[in-house]
Amino acid sequence: MVIALVFLFIIGGCLLIFMLKEAFINKVVEQEFCFPDFPKSFGSVSIFFISDIHRRTISEKVINPAMGKADIVVIGGDLTEKGVSFEKVKANLVKLKQIGPVYFVFRNKKTNPLWIG
Repeated sequence: MVIALVFLFIIGGCLLIFMLKEAFINKVVEQEFCFPDFPKSFGSVSIFFISDIHRRTISEKVINPAMGKADIVVIGGDLTEKGVSFEKVKANLVKLKQIGPVYFVFRNKKTNPLWIG
């Protein structure tokens, strides 16, 4: 019984470490999507999508590869949470605005997006 509990404790600790590592990793992935019904008159649109910023400080390692490549920035997931200072949120938005206009949903329960020019 003790061996099983120690084993579960070790597995749980490894899972926690893995989750923390994944939560703070900076990974930029480029994807190209083609939509046959997209109006040709609109041209092409490049979107920089970033999700669940929460307590992160956005790194230049994320910003630099996207510079000059994206037309707009879309923040999916949570921009902030309780305990995160407005200054940190503002600093992240300023960095993202270097890429292009930033769009995000301000609250989970509201459906109207907020644009930060």
